[in-house]
Amino acid sequence: MSKDIVMAKRPDGTLAATDAIGVEYLQKLPTGRNLGVTVTQARNYKFHKKVFALLGYLFDALPKARAEYNGQVIEQSFDTFRREMVAMSGHYRADVTRRGTLRIEPQSLSYSQCSEELAQTIYSDLIDKALELLGGDQTRDGLDEIVNDILRFA
Repeated sequence: MSKDIVMAKRPDGTLAATDAIGVEYLQKLPTGRNLGVTVTQARNYKFHKKVFALLGYLFDALPKARAEYNGQVIEQSFDTFRREMVAMSGHYRADVTRRGTLRIEPQSLSYSQCSEELAQTIYSDLIDKALELLGGDQTRDGLDEIVNDILRFA
C-alpha cells in the first residue's frame, strides 16, 4: 500500500510526518518494517497545508453524506470528501469502466502530480465551490480568513 505524506528532516537527521494524516499513517505501520521512500522536495508546503485546512473546514462545516450498509450507518470519510470536493470544483478526469459506467477521477493533490500553479487554481476553485455550498452568508475574503485563522492555531 502506498501513501503520499509530507515529512520534514529533524536536526538529528530523522524524518518525521508534519501533519495528522501522515502521523496517523505512520503509527499504523508495524515498528521495524522496511519502507521504500521516494524523497521529493515540497513545492510549497505552507500552501499545501492551506488547501487541506480549507478542505478540513468544509468537511466540518458541511453536512456529511451517509448511507446504510448491512444495517450500519456509514458516514463519508475525509478522504472521500476531499476527492469529491476537488472533482466538484472542476478538477477531474472522466473515464468509463468495463461495465460502461462513468467514473470520475479527481486531480491528485500530491506533490508529484500537481504543480504549484495547478494547486493555486484548485484552491481558488475550491473556494468558489465552497461559497456555493455554504450559501450566501460567506464571502471569498471571509472564507480565506477562516482558513488563515485555522493555520495560525494549527
